[in-house]
Amino acid sequence: MVKPDISILVLHDMVFSSSNQDNDKLGEILLKEGKINLEQHKQSVELLKETGRKQGTVLVRLGYLKPQDLVWAVRHQVEEIILSLFSLEGSSSEFEFKEEPLSSDEVITLKLSAANLIHRGIKKITNPQKIFNLLCVPMDAVLCLSSDPMNLFQDIELTMDDKKILSFVDGRTMVKDILSLSSLDESETLKALYALLSVRLIEVKEEDGANGGLSAADVMEEREIKIDEEFVGKVENIYSKHEQMGYYGILGIKQWAPLDDIKKAYYKAAKEFHPDRHFYINSGTVKEKLNAIFSYITTAYAALSNSQKRKEYDNRLTHKTTAVPDKEESARSRFEEGKVEFGIVKSFL
Repeated sequence: MVKPDISILVLHDMVFSSSNQDNDKLGEILLKEGKINLEQHKQSVELLKETGRKQGTVLVRLGYLKPQDLVWAVRHQVEEIILSLFSLEGSSSEFEFKEEPLSSDEVITLKLSAANLIHRGIKKITNPQKIFNLLCVPMDAVLCLSSDPMNLFQDIELTMDDKKILSFVDGRTMVKDILSLSSLDESETLKALYALLSVRLIEVKEEDGANGGLSAADVMEEREIKIDEEFVGKVENIYSKHEQMGYYGILGIKQWAPLDDIKKAYYKAAKEFHPDRHFYINSGTVKEKLNAIFSYITTAYAALSNSQKRKEYDNRLTHKTTAVPDKEESARSRFEEGKVEFGIVKSFL
């Protein structure tokens, strides 16, 4: 048996993978998925040996795979290679990290959510004892949603079973009670919990744990994110003035807003501008601006949710307003003064 040699290309996110295993070849995966038949697979192998072209290109050339389906096929292959790592067991499994330049031979560079792959990979583990050993959470531990929006709104595809398990995570229910409430068997429930914990969507609740009043329903809400010109325009607009908007402005709240309103506003803004929710934006510039907005939102919450920091920030705002009058108010004041002066001059004519 050939020793597995699997490479994963990571640039902040996973973008490609390769393997020396026959089962991980594109043709083998497409054959297993029923996308091509055995005869088509044989013909593609013969042609790739003759031409030296990649199998995906050959399949398109033969008409067995549509050009628009090639990206899906390669993406599926890359995902399957990465997911296969989760089945490795034993002390013989080794890995190492290497920093190397991006290969120019790869035509397709993908963008894959690491959190989604980790979640799916764990769900593929079939050994119940392995899951139990990995979980490392007491049965009387109480689970809650993550307190960090960066974890809450990742690009993760939850199954109906996942959503059902997640609905039991309310900051009050213990692990052992979730096992009782779940309609799945114990090993599958533990697997679902471990997967959700591994991607940090949920966490073990601390004594003062809180998540801004969010429920599992808020996290499981169907995503209706449209990556269109309107959203990109919104990002551009907010980025151009986010620092001038200030902490209250970026969260869309009044200066006298109570802490609960600040928390709700924070989660709402973080959900809208979370980088993972806009995973497939191709423009690096727009992504950088989106990250800057998200970072400013987080900074705003960190300041306004702390009474001392909020007081200091409010004092700076008061000083700034006193030192530098608002341009609009200043212009309005000058206009009103001008009207008065014009009226006085007119009365002497």
